[in-house]
Amino acid sequence: MTTASGSSVSDIDPAPPPDRASLPTPTSSGSARASFDARSWASFSRRLVALAADGVIFQTPFAIVAIFVLRYQALAQASSSMTMLAVEAAYVGLFVLYHGLQNASSGMGTRGRRWAQVAVVLADSGERIGIVRACWRALVSLASALTILPDLLPLFTPRRRSFADLLAGTVVVQNGPMKAGGGVIATVLVIFLAELAVGGVAAVAIPSAIDFEVRSKVNEGLVLVEEAKLAVDENFQNDDDPSAAALSRNYAFKPTRYVASIVIGDGGAITITYDTTQALPQLAGQNVLTLQANINGRPLTAGVGGPIDWACASRSSTVAKSKGLSVAAGANLAPQYAPLQCR
Repeated sequence: MTTASGSSVSDIDPAPPPDRASLPTPTSSGSARASFDARSWASFSRRLVALAADGVIFQTPFAIVAIFVLRYQALAQASSSMTMLAVEAAYVGLFVLYHGLQNASSGMGTRGRRWAQVAVVLADSGERIGIVRACWRALVSLASALTILPDLLPLFTPRRRSFADLLAGTVVVQNGPMKAGGGVIATVLVIFLAELAVGGVAAVAIPSAIDFEVRSKVNEGLVLVEEAKLAVDENFQNDDDPSAAALSRNYAFKPTRYVASIVIGDGGAITITYDTTQALPQLAGQNVLTLQANINGRPLTAGVGGPIDWACASRSSTVAKSKGLSVAAGANLAPQYAPLQCR
């Protein structure tokens, strides 16, 4: 067969086969990934707004409940360290559940993220994340927030991924314009920052307040022990006998609400034992404070006279030892509850 120009078909080179690399992938996953990659990654400011909104939603009711719990525990005279540990554990658990359950839901984000129009999805496919991954991401996010720096990674990483995103294999995408104006956003940010500031102060102030209340009750023992100290001083001067029987002559102690006993021992050692059954349960297992009469830095000894110096000791006795004084054995009161001179 010849063409109009006179050449035959066999003289024309056949068209080259198409390049396979340039062909679209015949699977639906390829188009889904392309569509996912075309989406906008959530900006740092959008993530901050979502964080603030969640902070207000979650932290406000938690803070109110925590304040009531801490106040109740203070009135019940519970240990400040154990109380704060319980509150902190509750916060971590509820934070992980709040973020984990909602990020793994069909909405793919917490209430704050949905309000800010962002969603947490799998980094390789854009699909919804599972509950285990969501809880792990929440835990990492909470831990990284303690140092702040990992949360700044979206400013520098591809696809604006945070430290929690990198460890959990997720990415935060932007779905559309936010549902609130600038005034509302500014108000949410101010409330969130104020809550952070108040929470930081409360975390320090509340345990200190509880410890102060305990110390004020411990001080009653030091007031009541003055009579025992006077008995030791007078009896030793009169008898020159450092035995417990001689030093405690004509002295008797009547238990009070906070002090269970004050006992005078050999060499001028005085033991104060606090009542932990009802009055001071914070001191359970560590409720003994001691004082030691010293003459020239030694316990009272027959034939050795002079002015008496008193050394107070809790589980620590740094102050007394720095003055070269001997301390009585048996003190186990936690230094945080002891007066300054007994630490």
